[in-house]
Amino acid sequence: MNNKLWIVGKITNVLNDGWDFIGVFSDEPLALNAVSRVCTSLTDEEKSKYFIAPAKLNEPYFCADGCDWEGGYFPFE
Repeated sequence: MNNKLWIVGKITNVLNDGWDFIGVFSDEPLALNAVSRVCTSLTDEEKSKYFIAPAKLNEPYFCADGCDWEGGYFPFE
């Protein structure tokens, strides 16, 4: 069983690391497709707020405040 999942989110507040959960997907291409669908009518500035990041099922991941999510990226940057 593949326990790697892909989280899609949107940055809502850079100053306090705020973000909205968009979805969770079983593989990266599905996550990319979801971002593409959500962003079809958005401006480039709005598109740049969406990110994709890996996560593992049933495994906690602790990220210090202000650090980057390892393996995460912004597909429209």
